[in-house]
Amino acid sequence: MTNNEDFLITIEEFDRCIGKLKETITQDLHCKDRSLDFKISNLRIKEVCNQLVVFVYLTTIKNGNSVGIEFTVSFDRFYIVPIFNFRIYINTKLIFDLEDLKKYICLEEDVDILLTDHHILQNPWFQIHPCETSNTMKEHLMTYYEGNGRDLKIDSHDEFTLNYLKIWFNLYGLPSVLQEFSLRSTIL
Repeated sequence: MTNNEDFLITIEEFDRCIGKLKETITQDLHCKDRSLDFKISNLRIKEVCNQLVVFVYLTTIKNGNSVGIEFTVSFDRFYIVPIFNFRIYINTKLIFDLEDLKKYICLEEDVDILLTDHHILQNPWFQIHPCETSNTMKEHLMTYYEGNGRDLKIDSHDEFTLNYLKIWFNLYGLPSVLQEFSLRSTIL
């Protein structure tokens, strides 16, 4: 039997594995819709206010419109989970109205999206609210480990953390905003 702490990662584990997540995004991000081309024009890790943040800028064309998405992956110290913040540009115009956004992209209905100040950058970004992330991740990780006959206790911390980040990204990252995208890599 495992307890809730078995399914959490620390900020130190996040920081240690965030470079591997960046590599995974670079190598394994793909679009399920083969007719939709995309380009990542900026992908970097930067330290801001003593915290590591992944910054990504991706562009594509949807329904004849240029769609740019700028997003960050960082760690929320209050909720003790990774957090996904994003901004959407339609034909280079920054969109801050959620209803306008829905005209151009199909947002995942199971996640709570709100406009708020970025917890590190302190300016307006949309955010996938992290309130249920911990419970959802526990369910998915339990299913993964039990379903594959793997013992959570024998995985190295970094292996567990990278698996956690990959699963998290596919649930709460880019696919929650642009459902055509996912990480195609296998879990370790």
